[in-house]
Amino acid sequence: MERIKKREVKAYILYESLLATVILIFIVTLFVSAITRQQREIARMRHRQEAMAVALMAVQTNQDQLQVNGCRVHIFKNQKGLSISENHKEIFRIKRK
Repeated sequence: MERIKKREVKAYILYESLLATVILIFIVTLFVSAITRQQREIARMRHRQEAMAVALMAVQTNQDQLQVNGCRVHIFKNQKGLSISENHKEIFRIKRK
């Protein structure tokens, strides 16, 4: 009877350690995915900030399009207002009243 109890205890300890390892891996995976998602969001915001800075340069120099640091911006002016786009996506619009 003594041998069976020792085996059960060893199996239980092994089970607990495997369960703890799985929980730890799950938590680490959650943290890594959250950090990765946050880094993507920061990169997207920095790119948008760069596009707005290039657009400001284009407006200040009265150019219809400007490319700086790989960021190409087009400025569309008409009677209704001003529209700024990057890669055929509108990023900013000003309407006149």
